Amino acid sequence: AVVSTQSGHYGRGVVLLVGSIMYFIETLSSSQDQFQSILHGCWWGVVTITTVGYGDLSPKSGLGRLFGSLVVLFGIVVLAFPMTIIISKFQDAFTIKKLKGNKEMTQKLREIAERSVCLRTKRSSTISTNGKLPKLHEEIR
Repeated sequence: AVVSTQSGHYGRGVVLLVGSIMYFIETLSSSQDQFQSILHGCWWGVVTITTVGYGDLSPKSGLGRLFGSLVVLFGIVVLAFPMTIIISKFQDAFTIKKLKGNKEMTQKLREIAERSVCLRTKRSSTISTNGKLPKLHEEIR
């Protein structure tokens, strides 16, 4: 089977792009040396896109903060929002499976109740016909 890994390439590309842009924005705009390399920018990109937000790196310039806000919104739209849809589909499937299990259990209980009613009816007809209580082991057969 051939498995496509293009989505992984897109993710790496987005992280590299976002990290590079943030590195250059912060390097050119601020005297802070928090973003020491593009890899630090990529780390910030991963943490920000996935909406984890450790807080170890944060942009200090106004343009960096604006870009960071856009990256957070991108992360919410691309990752967090679709996850709620996926989770709701799993929940729907689980609920359907649970309802089918409940339906089977209800059917079994209904069959047991019907057998119980049949036994009671049989017992009462036996009592009314010959006046004797039937033996329990004969009813079960």
